[in-house]
Amino acid sequence: MPYGSDLQFSTIFGSAPGVDSGYSKFQYSHFLEKGQPSSLFPFYDFQARVFHNGDVGAGVGVGARFYSPTLPIVWGVNAFHDFRSYEKDLYNQLSFGTELFGLAGFDLSLNGYLALTSKKTVCTCSFFYPEGDYVVEKTRKNIPLSGTTLNIGKTFSLNAAVSGTLSVEGYYYYGNFCCSKNLYGGKASSTWVFYMLKGTLSVYHDNVYGTNVQGELALVIPFGAPFEEKVRIKNRYVNRNDNILLRTRCYWKTNY
Repeated sequence: MPYGSDLQFSTIFGSAPGVDSGYSKFQYSHFLEKGQPSSLFPFYDFQARVFHNGDVGAGVGVGARFYSPTLPIVWGVNAFHDFRSYEKDLYNQLSFGTELFGLAGFDLSLNGYLALTSKKTVCTCSFFYPEGDYVVEKTRKNIPLSGTTLNIGKTFSLNAAVSGTLSVEGYYYYGNFCCSKNLYGGKASSTWVFYMLKGTLSVYHDNVYGTNVQGELALVIPFGAPFEEKVRIKNRYVNRNDNILLRTRCYWKTNY
Protein backbone atom coordinates (compact mmCIF):
# COMPACT_ATOMS: atom_id res chain seq x y z
CA MET A 1 0.00 0.00 0.00
CA PRO A 2 1.21 3.56 -0.59
CA TYR A 3 2.81 5.01 2.52
CA GLY A 4 4.34 8.38 1.92
CA SER A 5 6.22 10.53 -0.56
CA ASP A 6 8.14 13.79 -0.66
CA LEU A 7 8.68 16.39 -3.34
CA GLN A 8 11.72 18.60 -2.93
CA PHE A 9 12.64 21.70 -4.92
CA SER A 10 16.03 23.13 -4.03
CA THR A 11 18.74 25.47 -5.21
CA ILE A 12 22.39 24.80 -4.41
CA PHE A 13 24.95 27.58 -4.48
CA GLY A 14 28.70 27.77 -3.96
CA SER A 15 31.14 25.00 -4.85
CA ALA A 16 32.17 21.52 -3.75
CA PRO A 17 34.99 19.15 -4.75
CA GLY A 18 34.67 18.50 -8.48
CA VAL A 19 31.56 20.72 -8.75
CA ASP A 20 32.36 24.33 -9.62
CA SER A 21 28.82 25.47 -10.45
CA GLY A 22 25.63 25.88 -8.46
CA TYR A 23 22.51 24.06 -9.62
CA SER A 24 18.79 23.59 -9.08
CA LYS A 25 17.34 20.21 -8.16
CA PHE A 26 13.97 18.46 -8.26
CA GLN A 27 13.65 15.27 -6.20
CA TYR A 28 10.79 12.83 -5.65
CA SER A 29 11.00 10.03 -3.08
CA HIS A 30 8.20 7.50 -2.53
CA PHE A 31 7.91 4.90 0.23
CA LEU A 32 5.76 1.75 0.31
CA GLU A 33 4.64 -0.08 3.42
CA LYS A 34 5.11 -3.84 3.66
CA GLY A 35 4.27 -6.16 6.52
CA GLN A 36 1.97 -6.08 9.53
CA PRO A 37 2.90 -4.56 11.86
CA SER A 38 4.72 -2.09 9.65
CA SER A 39 8.43 -2.82 9.62
CA LEU A 40 9.72 -2.90 6.04
CA PHE A 41 9.55 0.21 3.84
CA PRO A 42 10.82 -0.14 0.25
CA PHE A 43 11.26 3.11 -1.65
CA TYR A 44 12.25 4.56 -4.97
CA ASP A 45 13.81 7.94 -5.64
CA PHE A 46 14.17 10.15 -8.71
CA GLN A 47 15.97 13.45 -9.12
CA ALA A 48 16.84 15.88 -11.89
CA ARG A 49 19.47 18.62 -11.75
CA VAL A 50 20.11 21.70 -13.90
CA PHE A 51 23.46 23.37 -13.35
CA HIS A 52 23.77 27.12 -13.59
CA ASN A 53 26.40 26.71 -16.34
CA GLY A 54 23.92 24.80 -18.56
CA ASP A 55 24.93 21.22 -17.72
CA VAL A 56 22.30 18.72 -16.56
CA GLY A 57 22.20 15.67 -14.31
CA ALA A 58 19.80 13.01 -13.10
CA GLY A 59 19.63 10.05 -10.76
CA VAL A 60 17.31 7.14 -10.03
CA GLY A 61 17.51 4.77 -7.09
CA VAL A 62 15.79 2.06 -5.08
CA GLY A 63 16.18 0.87 -1.53
CA ALA A 64 14.48 -0.22 1.66
CA ARG A 65 14.44 0.71 5.32
CA PHE A 66 13.67 -1.68 8.15
CA TYR A 67 12.18 -0.35 11.38
CA SER A 68 12.79 -2.48 14.44
CA PRO A 69 9.69 -2.75 16.66
CA THR A 70 11.88 -3.66 19.65
CA LEU A 71 14.95 -1.42 19.17
CA PRO A 72 15.00 2.33 18.48
CA ILE A 73 16.93 1.91 15.24
CA VAL A 74 16.26 1.94 11.50
CA TRP A 75 18.53 0.11 9.05
CA GLY A 76 18.50 0.65 5.30
CA VAL A 77 20.21 -0.20 2.02
CA ASN A 78 20.06 1.58 -1.34
CA ALA A 79 21.45 1.62 -4.88
CA PHE A 80 21.49 4.52 -7.35
CA HIS A 81 22.46 5.22 -10.96
CA ASP A 82 23.52 8.83 -11.62
CA PHE A 83 24.11 10.77 -14.83
CA ARG A 84 25.88 14.06 -15.43
CA SER A 85 26.72 16.08 -18.51
CA TYR A 86 29.87 18.18 -18.53
CA GLU A 87 31.49 20.00 -21.44
CA LYS A 88 29.26 18.18 -23.98
CA ASP A 89 30.11 14.71 -22.62
CA LEU A 90 27.91 12.37 -20.55
CA TYR A 91 29.20 10.62 -17.44
CA ASN A 92 27.47 8.05 -15.23
CA GLN A 93 28.13 6.16 -12.02
CA LEU A 94 26.65 3.53 -9.70
CA SER A 95 26.43 4.07 -5.96
CA PHE A 96 25.64 1.60 -3.19
CA GLY A 97 24.92 2.55 0.38
CA THR A 98 23.87 1.36 3.80
CA GLU A 99 22.50 3.47 6.64
CA LEU A 100 21.75 3.09 10.32
CA PHE A 101 19.61 5.58 12.24
CA GLY A 102 19.24 5.89 16.00
CA LEU A 103 22.42 4.09 17.04
CA ALA A 104 23.23 5.66 20.43
CA GLY A 105 21.38 8.73 19.21
CA PHE A 106 23.49 9.07 16.04
CA ASP A 107 22.87 8.39 12.33
CA LEU A 108 25.46 6.71 10.11
CA SER A 109 25.61 6.29 6.34
CA LEU A 110 28.29 4.57 4.27
CA ASN A 111 28.31 4.94 0.48
CA GLY A 112 30.49 3.65 -2.33
CA TYR A 113 30.69 5.18 -5.82
CA LEU A 114 31.78 3.38 -8.98
CA ALA A 115 32.46 5.47 -12.10
CA LEU A 116 31.16 3.72 -15.22
CA THR A 117 32.60 6.22 -17.69
CA SER A 118 36.26 6.37 -18.63
CA LYS A 119 38.17 9.63 -18.92
CA LYS A 120 37.19 11.72 -21.93
CA THR A 121 39.32 14.04 -24.05
CA VAL A 122 38.18 17.63 -24.04
CA CYS A 123 40.77 19.16 -26.36
CA THR A 124 44.25 18.58 -27.79
CA CYS A 125 46.75 21.29 -28.69
CA SER A 126 50.10 20.82 -30.48
CA PHE A 127 53.08 23.16 -30.34
CA PHE A 128 55.87 22.95 -32.95
CA TYR A 129 59.37 24.34 -32.44
CA PRO A 130 61.15 24.49 -35.86
CA GLU A 131 64.59 25.12 -34.37
CA GLY A 132 64.91 21.49 -33.33
CA ASP A 133 61.88 19.85 -34.91
CA TYR A 134 60.42 19.54 -31.44
CA VAL A 135 56.72 18.83 -30.99
CA VAL A 136 54.84 19.19 -27.71
CA GLU A 137 51.25 17.93 -27.49
CA LYS A 138 48.91 18.90 -24.66
CA THR A 139 45.68 16.95 -24.06
CA ARG A 140 43.08 17.98 -21.50
CA LYS A 141 40.84 15.21 -20.13
CA ASN A 142 38.00 14.96 -17.64
CA ILE A 143 38.29 12.01 -15.26
CA PRO A 144 35.29 10.64 -13.29
CA LEU A 145 36.36 9.40 -9.86
CA SER A 146 35.35 6.38 -7.82
CA GLY A 147 35.38 6.47 -4.05
CA THR A 148 33.60 6.19 -0.72
CA THR A 149 32.04 8.45 1.92
CA LEU A 150 31.24 7.90 5.60
CA ASN A 151 28.81 10.30 7.30
CA ILE A 152 27.96 10.56 11.01
CA GLY A 153 25.22 12.92 12.15
CA LYS A 154 23.10 13.91 15.13
CA THR A 155 19.53 15.22 14.78
CA PHE A 156 17.93 17.57 17.30
CA SER A 157 14.14 17.97 17.33
CA LEU A 158 13.13 21.21 19.01
CA ASN A 159 9.42 20.59 18.41
CA ALA A 160 7.13 18.98 15.83
CA ALA A 161 8.02 21.63 13.23
CA VAL A 162 11.66 22.50 13.86
CA SER A 163 14.66 20.18 13.76
CA GLY A 164 18.35 20.42 13.08
CA THR A 165 21.13 18.04 12.07
CA LEU A 166 24.86 18.42 12.61
CA SER A 167 27.11 15.99 10.73
CA VAL A 168 30.68 15.27 9.73
CA GLU A 169 31.80 13.25 6.73
CA GLY A 170 35.02 11.76 5.49
CA TYR A 171 35.54 11.08 1.78
CA TYR A 172 38.14 9.32 -0.33
CA TYR A 173 38.23 9.20 -4.15
CA TYR A 174 40.71 7.67 -6.54
CA GLY A 175 41.36 7.92 -10.28
CA ASN A 176 44.06 8.24 -12.89
CA PHE A 177 45.68 11.43 -11.64
CA CYS A 178 48.96 10.97 -13.55
CA CYS A 179 51.25 10.82 -10.52
CA SER A 180 48.98 13.03 -8.38
CA LYS A 181 47.68 11.99 -4.99
CA ASN A 182 44.28 10.43 -4.53
CA LEU A 183 41.59 12.76 -3.19
CA TYR A 184 40.75 12.63 0.51
CA GLY A 185 39.16 15.09 2.89
CA GLY A 186 36.23 15.90 5.12
CA LYS A 187 32.99 17.83 5.29
CA ALA A 188 31.07 19.48 8.14
CA SER A 189 27.37 20.26 7.62
CA SER A 190 24.54 21.94 9.46
CA THR A 191 20.92 21.41 8.33
CA TRP A 192 17.80 23.02 9.77
CA VAL A 193 14.19 22.27 8.91
CA PHE A 194 11.27 24.59 9.66
CA TYR A 195 7.98 23.03 8.58
CA MET A 196 8.51 22.56 4.81
CA LEU A 197 11.60 24.76 4.51
CA LYS A 198 15.10 23.34 4.72
CA GLY A 199 18.50 25.03 4.74
CA THR A 200 21.95 23.41 4.68
CA LEU A 201 25.46 24.84 4.93
CA SER A 202 28.45 22.58 4.19
CA VAL A 203 32.19 23.25 4.41
CA TYR A 204 34.61 20.94 2.56
CA HIS A 205 38.36 20.63 2.88
CA ASP A 206 40.66 18.17 1.09
CA ASN A 207 44.15 17.74 -0.29
CA VAL A 208 43.25 18.60 -3.91
CA TYR A 209 40.55 21.29 -3.96
CA GLY A 210 41.35 22.96 -0.63
CA THR A 211 38.39 24.59 1.11
CA ASN A 212 34.95 24.92 -0.51
CA VAL A 213 31.65 26.17 0.88
CA GLN A 214 28.25 25.08 -0.44
CA GLY A 215 24.73 25.99 0.65
CA GLU A 216 21.25 24.67 -0.13
CA LEU A 217 17.78 26.15 0.25
CA ALA A 218 14.88 23.73 -0.28
CA LEU A 219 11.11 23.47 -0.18
CA VAL A 220 9.96 19.99 0.87
CA ILE A 221 6.33 19.02 0.22
CA PRO A 222 5.29 15.82 2.07
CA PHE A 223 2.41 13.53 1.09
CA GLY A 224 0.89 10.46 2.69
CA ALA A 225 1.90 9.42 6.17
CA PRO A 226 1.51 11.69 9.21
CA PHE A 227 4.56 13.62 10.31
CA GLU A 228 5.12 11.46 13.41
CA GLU A 229 5.11 8.25 11.34
CA LYS A 230 7.57 9.69 8.80
CA VAL A 231 9.95 10.53 11.63
CA ARG A 232 9.53 7.05 13.11
CA ILE A 233 10.87 5.31 10.02
CA LYS A 234 13.29 8.15 9.20
CA ASN A 235 11.42 8.80 5.97
CA ARG A 236 13.90 11.23 4.49
CA TYR A 237 16.28 11.42 1.58
CA VAL A 238 19.33 9.18 1.38
CA ASN A 239 22.46 10.96 2.57
CA ARG A 240 24.89 10.59 -0.32
CA ASN A 241 26.84 12.52 -2.94
CA ASP A 242 24.44 12.63 -5.90
CA ASN A 243 26.90 14.42 -8.21
CA ILE A 244 29.54 12.56 -10.19
CA LEU A 245 32.90 13.91 -9.08
CA LEU A 246 35.10 14.91 -12.02
CA ARG A 247 38.70 16.06 -12.13
CA THR A 248 40.35 17.76 -15.09
CA ARG A 249 43.94 16.80 -15.92
CA CYS A 250 46.37 17.81 -18.63
CA TYR A 251 48.60 15.22 -20.30
CA TRP A 252 51.79 16.15 -22.18
CA LYS A 253 53.52 14.24 -24.97
CA THR A 254 56.81 15.17 -26.70
CA ASN A 255 59.08 13.74 -29.40
CA TYR A 256 62.25 14.31 -27.42
